[in-house]
Amino acid sequence: MKPKCFLILLFLPIFAFVASAQKPAEETLWARSMGGLHQQLAGECYFDVPCHVYFVEACREFGLPKASLIAMDRRLRCSRIGMAGLNGTFLDENGHLHESLDAYRYRKTKPFDTPVASLHLDYASVLKVNQTDGESQAFAQLDSLSRYISEDYDFANYLLSLNLRSDLDYLLHASSSYRASDTLYFLQAWSEYLQQQLPQAVAHFSLIDSSSVFWEKSLFHQVALLAHLGCYQQAEERLNDYMADEHEQLKHLQLAGLALLRNDMSAYQQQAAAFDLQQPHYLRSEQLSLQTMFEERQALARKNPYLAATLSAVLPGAGKIYAGNLSEGVMSFVITGALAAITAEHWVKKGPQDWRSITFASLTGLSYISNVFGSYFSVQILQDHVLQKQTQAILYHIHLPLDRLFR
Repeated sequence: MKPKCFLILLFLPIFAFVASAQKPAEETLWARSMGGLHQQLAGECYFDVPCHVYFVEACREFGLPKASLIAMDRRLRCSRIGMAGLNGTFLDENGHLHESLDAYRYRKTKPFDTPVASLHLDYASVLKVNQTDGESQAFAQLDSLSRYISEDYDFANYLLSLNLRSDLDYLLHASSSYRASDTLYFLQAWSEYLQQQLPQAVAHFSLIDSSSVFWEKSLFHQVALLAHLGCYQQAEERLNDYMADEHEQLKHLQLAGLALLRNDMSAYQQQAAAFDLQQPHYLRSEQLSLQTMFEERQALARKNPYLAATLSAVLPGAGKIYAGNLSEGVMSFVITGALAAITAEHWVKKGPQDWRSITFASLTGLSYISNVFGSYFSVQILQDHVLQKQTQAILYHIHLPLDRLFR
């Protein structure tokens, strides 16, 4: 069956409904059901990759049979009822849901059990690439320089307060008029941090000596930025360099967040055990938020895709409700039930050999099988979306306290 033929088959009931509009009294159930189906399925697509484009890509990747089941499942999920339960939870700023073909790919491990690889940032390469010719010459002649940025520290802060970042950037980099110092590295890193030049900021933060007054602020900001860049192992190594007791709770918070980002639940529990939740302090809300996310993962990790598929085989949509997708489960039940009712009506009135009976029986079977198929994958799809949502939340929670602590 070619993709065009499959699409025609999917929309055949709508064409049939239009053709039968002259017989409302005879086929009331059909007309009403098809009107409801059309209203649900003919709306805008809520996925960032439209369903018809996704179907073509799925055909190339998985073949027509599996692509047909995927297309049917996505179309039911993309309905108004199917998307009602999201309430913007997993939607982007444009109101779309992002899903790649991996959503329907069989995996040996669940999303929550899959370790997340850590990237590596080469500080020396970043500094070399971003160093201007003037800087190279200036640092080569370091002994001949006598001016320190500390002499103009107030002026640099003044430029920062006025948000004159280009002027500050010229002062710190292009002019190359200052000797290397922790103060210079900090101001360079902070300027780059404000301009979202994260690799450069991390590289300059790493140059600050542990004896500097800027070291603690630089260290914890560097860890947060490394987490944003996906360099989780380097972030942990930097935190392990901090041995003081003053910000021990902040250290445990960031290590716990990094453990969640890596899907290392045992490491998270080890760090969370050190949380001081009895005393109210500036980290309590962030610690509680991480614990809530951990418990959410624990609850979803217990969901079994085979049980979800079995439940939907017994009662269409039940498996998706079990997986945590109430609205999708309701939609699967409504659509499959409506198609089954229409099939039964035509079967009784027209007989099993009527083209409408055959068409709707085929669609009912496709809807039922795709409902079981989709229920199996609904567990990992929901876990994927939760991971994506939590990743952004974790990065926020390990970064937010820094603005309150280091002003």
